[in-house]
Amino acid sequence: MPTKIRVAMLLSVVLVHILGGESHGFESLSFVISETKPNGGPPLHRHLCEEAHVLLAGRVKYTIGHETFVAEAPYVVRIPAGACHSFENLGDKTNKRYRSIPQESGE
Repeated sequence: MPTKIRVAMLLSVVLVHILGGESHGFESLSFVISETKPNGGPPLHRHLCEEAHVLLAGRVKYTIGHETFVAEAPYVVRIPAGACHSFENLGDKTNKRYRSIPQESGE
């Protein structure tokens, strides 16, 4: 079965691979793999759905709401629905994170 991957580049520092869950038999989940260059990351933003970032390697500075902290892999970061958040790769190599999101979220 072919895999659908949508790739987006955000601000030239985050490469996002979106794998639609429907292509893999999931009814309510999609999957995202993000690659972030050193010192890179998105500006503060929010999503309507809760999300989890699974940090596979490296160190990332997260801001979620009014809290800022550094996560070191392996680590799971919970981001509540509607929470303003951003992250920055503190390492000297491109960093990879995995996320799963509800398909109906459109995000």
